[in-house]
Amino acid sequence: MGMNFRGASGAWLELGDLPGLFDGNPLLVREKIEKFSLPFGDVEFRQIVLPDIYLVYGDMRIRDRYLEMEAPGFRDIVELHFILSGKGVITNHYSRKPLVVAPNWQNMFYIPLFSGKAEYDPNVPFRFFEIHFTKEKFLTLVQDCGPSLQSFCDHIIAGKNIQLADMGVPTNAAMMQCINGMLNCPYQGGLKLLYMQSKCVELLVLQAEAYDQYLKNNTKSALKSDYDRERIHFVRDYLIANAVAPPSLSELAKLSGLNEFKLKKGFREVFNDSIINYVNEYKLQQAREQLLSNVPIKHVAEELGYSSIQYFSKMFKKKFGVSPGLFSRDAQD
Repeated sequence: MGMNFRGASGAWLELGDLPGLFDGNPLLVREKIEKFSLPFGDVEFRQIVLPDIYLVYGDMRIRDRYLEMEAPGFRDIVELHFILSGKGVITNHYSRKPLVVAPNWQNMFYIPLFSGKAEYDPNVPFRFFEIHFTKEKFLTLVQDCGPSLQSFCDHIIAGKNIQLADMGVPTNAAMMQCINGMLNCPYQGGLKLLYMQSKCVELLVLQAEAYDQYLKNNTKSALKSDYDRERIHFVRDYLIANAVAPPSLSELAKLSGLNEFKLKKGFREVFNDSIINYVNEYKLQQAREQLLSNVPIKHVAEELGYSSIQYFSKMFKKKFGVSPGLFSRDAQD
């Protein structure tokens, strides 16, 4: 796709360019991994190209707090954007509309012109996942998909910058499972193409559905102030830090200063998930990462607070469709 960056050093650097992106190349799936150690930080891009669809996973360890960015050759594309980790603000000079960067948030964009600046928290790795559809492909896929996407499509047809949600929408567990599936696709050749195409469409559906649900939930919001929302984010961070032995709902209410009703409803509004399911999903994703790093199953189960290996295995298989033992052997192979 190609994006130019400039940090405190003042030199422009072009990253992420994959020549002939939408050139009709007959190859089914093309992939490219680039790693850079640059004045403003260390960057890794993994790019995957399908017919009319481009995917990129980025892992950026930024040392400079401020970066300038521009995309002089930006193509006519629609972007599904997912923040996996990191904090900051990105501003497009053309739209003059800031995008708040926060972990586990997602949005959808049509940006025919981009030149802007970004402010990142240098203490937190910035990881993201994007799917880019050609404009024609996207408009074909979302025909008659309801009023929420119709306004979005009207802006695309008019060639105007648009983002689906002003401040983004929470990423849910189903989306993360879909993203992980694409990043760890087990197939090759034509089956890989079919799998990746289906997952891209699935993620588009999940994103549109989450946006509709978010609008519905926030019609009568339980959270009446920015302070209430800050308290919900505090609860999420506290849960992650204490996921091995999570506190009870009443304990969380006391810690956050919110009553239990506002806590439960507000958490679902912000993160599109219940408190208990959010913790369970987080623990299983942590378990998966540890197994990929060849950590023994017994150690994973004990470290994450599962009552027994049998119970851990049952929950892991329910989530990922394979037992931890088979998953570990596949990862080693």
